[in-house]
Amino acid sequence: RKSRTLCLRKAVLPSASRTGSLWPSSFSINNPCRRSGSDLLMHFVDYILKRFEVVTVRPPSATFRILLVDRRFADAGHAVSRAIPLAQMQSITAALRSLQVAERPVEVNVVDFATLSIVQQLKHVRQCHVMIGMHGAALGFIPFTSPNTGIVELLPQAYARHNPHSVNNIFRNLAGWFLRGYKSVIVAVEAGQVSPEPIAAAAAEHLKFLTQPPQQG
Repeated sequence: RKSRTLCLRKAVLPSASRTGSLWPSSFSINNPCRRSGSDLLMHFVDYILKRFEVVTVRPPSATFRILLVDRRFADAGHAVSRAIPLAQMQSITAALRSLQVAERPVEVNVVDFATLSIVQQLKHVRQCHVMIGMHGAALGFIPFTSPNTGIVELLPQAYARHNPHSVNNIFRNLAGWFLRGYKSVIVAVEAGQVSPEPIAAAAAEHLKFLTQPPQQG
């Protein structure tokens, strides 16, 4: 029988966790696509945003917006991702709000994604200048942030070393693939002690970058 070309109008290609070509590739610290900004990835993001009718980009604003993801009340996820006590979350929030970069005020939105719809989550990440979150699923929204958004990943001490092939590298690579600034901060969540100063300093570095004139060439 003659072979025929099969043309599909729509296709759903599910894969088990940590399989396929994209996710396992993000484990390697020596990934050849560390900073790609490929058209394929960008078209994928545009498609998802349009399907959810979230096509806005971050509007010009005199106020810097920082998104701080709070996962303490999530029903799923690794327990260590919800280990920052409320009092310390409040200290982190206060430290971020006290930042002064280029004499522009800083607005901090503390958000629990578990309480929001997917559209609301997308809108939050599209509006922020800096996104801060514990290592975990919330940082999977990195591709949907607006261009030049800075990412601060909070890494528990157990994840402190960036091994050559480890889940530690997932969000570092994801930020690189989508040309987002990335910084990681080691936090002692296991000991119940999280210092706000390094987190605020990492956020400030991202905000300072946004105040610099664009490079020519």
